[in-house]
Amino acid sequence: HERLLDLCAAQNVSTLDRIAHASVVALPAPYRGVNLIDLERLALDVPGTQVARARAWAGLHPDYPCLEATGVVTITVIPATPTTRPQPSAGLLQAISQFLNRRRIVCTRLEIVGPSYVTVTVQASVQTVAGSNLQRVQSEIVAALNLFLDPRLGGPEGLGWPFGRDVIRSEIMQIICAVYGVDYVLSL
Repeated sequence: HERLLDLCAAQNVSTLDRIAHASVVALPAPYRGVNLIDLERLALDVPGTQVARARAWAGLHPDYPCLEATGVVTITVIPATPTTRPQPSAGLLQAISQFLNRRRIVCTRLEIVGPSYVTVTVQASVQTVAGSNLQRVQSEIVAALNLFLDPRLGGPEGLGWPFGRDVIRSEIMQIICAVYGVDYVLSL
């Protein structure tokens, strides 16, 4: 428990989801889920499962997102599957729920859910460097944007797109401008 808290403090984050997965799983999981960090770590350690990411929120119920839900902890999990929109199966959600319910603090209700995805569409006009292959530049822009917005590998730190974070226009421009052969963005 203390090692997880120290790891978060050293990284200046409040969730294990913003720390490299290898660093998190290198520390042993606690036996009890005392706080949100413990529950996130335990969700990554359910026997027989492969969870890529887990994020916990206190006071939030997935069925009533606009209301304060005292005593409820919602944990969103992303399975380690190579798809563009990974969703946990009902069996995975049940396995995580059973594992965590045996380790939660009394009077805490756990809700285990999959992520909700928002489709992001980017329309851009770019000026390429003279002599660039237009099809190659276009395909590399699409690949770079898909990687940046990926729920498992994307985001500014490359740790997966942060849960609930907005897409920032200037970051999209940076990704496009970083592609070899792009001179500048005309419109976005």
